[in-house]
Amino acid sequence: MFAKSQDNKIFPEVNGEINYTEVVSLDSSIKKDELYYRAKKWFADTYKSANDVIQMQDKDAGTLIGKGIFVVQYILNFMGHADPADVSHTVKIYTKDGKYKYEITDFSDRYYTEEWLSVPINNKPPIGNKKNKLKFLTEVNAKVLELIESLKKAMGKPIAGKDF
Repeated sequence: MFAKSQDNKIFPEVNGEINYTEVVSLDSSIKKDELYYRAKKWFADTYKSANDVIQMQDKDAGTLIGKGIFVVQYILNFMGHADPADVSHTVKIYTKDGKYKYEITDFSDRYYTEEWLSVPINNKPPIGNKKNKLKFLTEVNAKVLELIESLKKAMGKPIAGKDF
């Protein structure tokens, strides 16, 4: 977890923490179990190894929780040298008949300086300058919005050959 960003207001927040969340309503005839399997398939399609990503799954409750990583470039100095930063995050998906809720939270990143460091995004010092930090945070936001769009697309599409 990390504190509210003082120099950036691009992220949605809940109780001072970055939190992308939404309840999405679909056709009320789509059962919880089908949405659960759609979410599980999304994890498998989105991350290299869903087995490594999914931390908790409860079909009866309709809940999946995973910890994933995506890569964003971070400019480390005034000469424009960029290194990849692995941005970790938690995705929680809760399913019910005809709707689901997602939450994407707990963002931190790892980048190489003298050693690997795990740093909450909004507590990261502006290495290089504040403009570089803002560019990095804007790219993080764009990646999360891509994740959300892919989740919504997957949750709206029936799984072929699966009968619920």
